[in-house]
Formats: sequence, C-alpha cells, structure tokens
Amino acid sequence: MKYRNETFSGKKIDLDFNQFVGCQFENCEFIYHGAGRVEMSGCEFTNVTWKFSDCAANTLSFMRAMYHGAGEGGRELVDRVFENLKQP
Repeated sequence: MKYRNETFSGKKIDLDFNQFVGCQFENCEFIYHGAGRVEMSGCEFTNVTWKFSDCAANTLSFMRAMYHGAGEGGRELVDRVFENLKQP
C-alpha cells in the first residue's frame, strides 16, 4: 500500500509491503516482520519505537550470534554489513 503525506499518531504500523512518502509519525510503534519490501522517503518521526519480528528478528539474532560468537571474522562480517548499509 502507498501512503503519501499522511499523519499517523499513536498507531502500530506494520511496515512490510508498504511505501510511505512525506508522512509524519508521532508516538507510533513500527513493526517489521522481514516479509516484504518497505520504502520510506521524506518522512518525519517523533517519539517512535521499532520492533523486529519473525524473519527480521531471526536475521538480527543471526547477526548478533556472528558478531559475538564467530571470532574476528564474525565481527568483520557484521561491520561490513553495517558499512554497506550506510552507502546510498
């Protein structure tokens, strides 16, 4: 679903399969399940929280395990992933 120039206040918002353009979010909880693409551009956020569930939570658990349990190679992998995320 595509949302454009909308204001969300006090909502729980499932992010998967949604596009948000120029939206404002106040006191919202974002939930990302890792099931589908999410697009956000030109949005503003005030007092929001983020929750990772299902596949997204599994991916973060894997990254944490690699960073803390796979030695220097695991730490390097996670560091490279985050450096790549910072690239446009």
